[in-house]
Amino acid sequence: MKNKNLLDAFKNSKNGLHELFTEKAAKREAWLVLLSIITVYLYPNFYSILLFVISILLLSFEAINTSIEKLCDHITPTVNNEIKKIKDLAAGAILLLVMLYLIIFLLVIGKIFT
Repeated sequence: MKNKNLLDAFKNSKNGLHELFTEKAAKREAWLVLLSIITVYLYPNFYSILLFVISILLLSFEAINTSIEKLCDHITPTVNNEIKKIKDLAAGAILLLVMLYLIIFLLVIGKIFT
């Protein structure tokens, strides 16, 4: 059903975030967002802001990954090699963002202790 207005769109988005935070992975990534916010507050620089942006992107990709997984499970709950490839691709995107987050986090830590 299409959103009738901006308020409906907001309610649907709020429901989506609520659904996202029922997932363990999203809860873990929310901690990275909090860590990033603290880092920006304590050590405001380009890298700490970049860390915050990447953490929000990571959480956003987790929402997309969760959506893909739920959709695939709805289409066919049985094991399917093509569905597995789709899920693995989405999980790979998460892994790339986690690796990027760690690289930037190490740069931030390096700036703090130098």
